[in-house]
Amino acid sequence: MLNLDERTTLEVKSSKLTLVLTILLGLFFVPMGVGSIISGVRSGRVTFGLGLGLAMLLLFGLFIFIFAKARKKAVRYFSASGIGLADGSEVPIVNLLRVVDKIALRNGPANRMENGA
Repeated sequence: MLNLDERTTLEVKSSKLTLVLTILLGLFFVPMGVGSIISGVRSGRVTFGLGLGLAMLLLFGLFIFIFAKARKKAVRYFSASGIGLADGSEVPIVNLLRVVDKIALRNGPANRMENGA
């Protein structure tokens, strides 16, 4: 367990890899989706072109939504009072200790293989 005094705060540095990969995914999905819609309309196969293009754009939009929601709930710092989240809220340490107790009770002893089970 972390022993933090009241003044200590551990900042969490997150990787930029997810953001870079999302930008690269957007550089692929958006032009391909728009191009599919335009080529479908021009060739007369409106249903296929619109369907494929909209599916690509909606899939990318869903990914952006999930990514943004995850970044808002990411951990920004650990302190003696709890965990600070990116959206400004804080999870008290009391709630975290209760979760650890429930996990320990649910899973039982840590060394099941050594106990002959």
